[in-house]
Amino acid sequence: HHELGLTLAKKGDTTRAIASLTEAINLDPSGAASRFIRGQIYMSEDRLDEAIRDFTDAIRLGPDKNTTFAKDQEVSRPEADRVATDYYAARGDAYYRRGDFRDAASDYDREARFSDPDGYGVIWGSVARMQGRSADADIDPKKLLFSEHHFAHAASAFYPSPFVEAAVLTMDGVGEWTTRSEER
Repeated sequence: HHELGLTLAKKGDTTRAIASLTEAINLDPSGAASRFIRGQIYMSEDRLDEAIRDFTDAIRLGPDKNTTFAKDQEVSRPEADRVATDYYAARGDAYYRRGDFRDAASDYDREARFSDPDGYGVIWGSVARMQGRSADADIDPKKLLFSEHHFAHAASAFYPSPFVEAAVLTMDGVGEWTTRSEER
């Protein structure tokens, strides 16, 4: 049911994806991956309370067989830390979008402690703290766009380029649900 939920989500059938992931959770209540993916879907539908609940459960349960590479049933610690980073970052994003800047900053700080080679957790933690201090801060969380990983790569290559049109191919060793994408 977990894999089916991922496939349905990729195809944009969020209603059936949520149902399939819910069934996966019912069959394996100790699994965090299905909760995390379902939380991402909830967040894409602006169902922030449900997303936060799923991300919180995923954090509590920790990385599992669906989210970490394992050899002989031993979980890779660096991989587990990367997954925990994703869980905290996602919940931080949901808190931020809901306007709960103190909770968002706390999760971004936790993200940074696990693994933050690019400094995103530190930056977003600072932004969230700034937002929490000022009612008239210049960043409206409802106007922020949280894009897919590969789309962000493609945009960062295309927009500063001199081209009006382009085809962009992105490839990673790891990504969210994909490791390769094509954008036009």
